Amino acid sequence: MKKEKKQALNKKDLISLLMTEVTELTESRFHVCWASDDSGNHIEIQLENHDDSTKVRKFIDKNYSSHRIIIVKIPQGFLKDSKEVS
Repeated sequence: MKKEKKQALNKKDLISLLMTEVTELTESRFHVCWASDDSGNHIEIQLENHDDSTKVRKFIDKNYSSHRIIIVKIPQGFLKDSKEVS
């Protein structure tokens, strides 16, 4: 999908797209959600497999440069039920 279209997606569709794409980048469980901090709203990708964070970061930087996306390394087993938790 082109960058222009990714930028125009609503929050729900953007989260769904990211969940589909991150599935291709990690074999571990992960979670994609909207979050906020003192700098404002952002997308958060929580990864249980810390080794995949570099690969995911490079993909995000290349394909989602117009969005603020933070990768959070979480402990193994933190996400219990499924690979993709919504």
